Amino acid sequence: MLERFKTLRSKFLFVLLIPVVIATVTVTVLFGIQTFFDLKSDVLAKKEEMAALGAKLLMAPMWNFDKAQVESIASSIAANPDVASVIVRNDQGDIIAQVGEPKLELVVRQDIAQVGRQRVYMLGKMEITFHNERIHAAITKQIIQNSLLLLSLVVVILVSAVFANRRIVDRPLGQLLRAIGQTEERGSHAPVNWHSKDEIGEVITAFNAMQETLGFKDQNLRQSEERFRLLSELSLEGLIINRKGEVLDSNTSIEKMFGYSHEEFKSITPATIIAKESMPLVMEHIQNDLETPYEVIGVRKNGTRFPIEIHARMMELGGEMLRVTCVQDITERKRMTRYHHATVKRLQLLLDLSRDAPMLSEKELLKRSLDIAVTITDSKIGYLHLVNEDQETLTLSTWNDAAMELCTADYDNHYPISQAGVWADAIRFRRPVIHNDYQAIPDKPGYPEGHFHLIRHMSAPVTDSDRISLIVGVGNKESDYDDYDVNLLQAVSNDIEKIVMKRRAELALEERTHELERTKEEAESANRAKSEFLASMSHELRTPLNAVLGFAQMLEFDPRNALSATQKEHVESILEGGNHLLALINEVLDLARIEAQQLDLTLENANANEIVSKCVALTAPIGAPRRINIVDKLSDGPTVHLCADSLRLKQALLNLFSNAIKFNKDGGTVTIDGKPTGDGLFRISVTDTGAGIEDKDYPGVFLMFQRLGANSMVAREGTGIGLTVTKLIVEQMSGQIGFESEVGVGSTFWIELPLGSNEEMSG
Repeated sequence: MLERFKTLRSKFLFVLLIPVVIATVTVTVLFGIQTFFDLKSDVLAKKEEMAALGAKLLMAPMWNFDKAQVESIASSIAANPDVASVIVRNDQGDIIAQVGEPKLELVVRQDIAQVGRQRVYMLGKMEITFHNERIHAAITKQIIQNSLLLLSLVVVILVSAVFANRRIVDRPLGQLLRAIGQTEERGSHAPVNWHSKDEIGEVITAFNAMQETLGFKDQNLRQSEERFRLLSELSLEGLIINRKGEVLDSNTSIEKMFGYSHEEFKSITPATIIAKESMPLVMEHIQNDLETPYEVIGVRKNGTRFPIEIHARMMELGGEMLRVTCVQDITERKRMTRYHHATVKRLQLLLDLSRDAPMLSEKELLKRSLDIAVTITDSKIGYLHLVNEDQETLTLSTWNDAAMELCTADYDNHYPISQAGVWADAIRFRRPVIHNDYQAIPDKPGYPEGHFHLIRHMSAPVTDSDRISLIVGVGNKESDYDDYDVNLLQAVSNDIEKIVMKRRAELALEERTHELERTKEEAESANRAKSEFLASMSHELRTPLNAVLGFAQMLEFDPRNALSATQKEHVESILEGGNHLLALINEVLDLARIEAQQLDLTLENANANEIVSKCVALTAPIGAPRRINIVDKLSDGPTVHLCADSLRLKQALLNLFSNAIKFNKDGGTVTIDGKPTGDGLFRISVTDTGAGIEDKDYPGVFLMFQRLGANSMVAREGTGIGLTVTKLIVEQMSGQIGFESEVGVGSTFWIELPLGSNEEMSG
């Protein structure tokens, strides 16, 4: 035995040890290189698988333009510690979601596409940047561990080889066979606890290395499956994995969607969760392995039906082809689409109604508006009640045609709200109400014989401040009414109220306009008649008055028949009164001409200095008996030319001058001044030192037949239309007139007229 041991030891040392050492070094290097590329390829494959799964999860949100969901999924992917950043772009290349900062490291790009019936719709791209250093560090660590393990095994083999001849062959072979059996039966990767340096030991060592490699791969596979499970659970879409009709797996989303548990879903068949009428389309896609998305009706565990979209694909998982089905609840999408279409239709119908409104009566407007409410809510019947001012009674305005055909019951136009059924709850609660099972409402009053049968009902009020103006109701939609229907009905109800109120306002405005036009025509006719009467009377009065004045003058200056002192005094009174009356008649005639727009004006560059000087000369004798001093600051100043009619300007100034003297105090002063205003006008002011005008009398200064602040003696000297005529004359010459007054101090009246150099005004 000793000689044999030595021989074996020599063989072990020289035949086994040296080749093993060389082989160990070589295998370690090659194994490290191979392991590096295998691990890198494996990591890259997993990253690409991760990107493909992420792109699939993003497909539905990208198709629906759901940016919030895109950002949520991107954040979930970025939560992986190996991920540096996630960027999602649309089909235009614009970034719609970005998590983290991209680096020049390992980047995996994945198209996000929606497969249609005819073609593939490119929705965008996803870029995932992974940390190179983390990946390389993990690979390097694994290579070092494998190398150390390999070296350890080699050392064990070398040590065990020394005692290989002391071992019985059956013992290591038996352990090896048992380990192989456990691997086949249980999938266990436990190593054989035997260390031999002979051929059997090499076989056991190789088996143990294989077991370790398989265990490492199984661990990675379990981790990958766990990551897949996490992503599928985070998905809002329902996921089912089938193998030849058998459900292998499902995620939480689809279980919640249909109301089944995870265990119950394993025995689910398509006929269990798909409506009967949709089964032919589903079976066609399954039997032909079609991958185009399609819409069908799903059935929950409780029997409720809802629209779903199915998108299935054949994928290789675990070495076999499986059918992965994505199911999305599109109830909300369908509602939004219907709501959008109904809103567009409502606006179009309202536009047509607004266009026809001027040709319709109020009842026709309400009828057309109610038809819109019935149409856009997919209802069968509809009604509209006006709420009276007392807020306690209703006036039935209209039913739609279908309701009128179905209803043969007698009804009253006026109806107390207190006696109305549950259909009037919208008024009582002051908000829209829905009765999707009208017949199941407890304690509701029955409707009269001949009334149409109500299945579903919805009504909405129109509130104006604290008052409800009308209520619109619809009924008998084939499916339940929901919040979208409420929004549509409330919008139409508000539109009805606006259209009706607008039409009422238009009719009221038309009536008011006609009334104002009639009033205006009557006023203008009366004004013309007055002006014509005044003009006619003025002419009629002047003719005999001139004759009276003529004969009086003849009596006064008849040299052959001299008058006595008393007679002469009487004749002078006749002349004085006659001249005064003639002046009054002339003022009335001027007023009539102006109001009849028959006053002829000749605008020219009138010399204001000369006109003021002449007016001062004419009025000075009037104030002399009362010692009234006239101070003229304008006549001797710089020459001023005004764009005015000289005669009419003189008439206006004479009126202002005479008034300043007439209403002045004895021994008072009248000051005449002038200055440019800076805006192309020139102001001529006349200031007196009289009693002034009280504030309460300001509004009547320029009114006809007003003699404000005048005593009885002064009042007899005029008609009270002088300032009125003056104002009209000044305004006819594109000027303006005004005054300022202080009680006890005096008044200043002024007129402003365009300067002759003001081409804009004079033109």
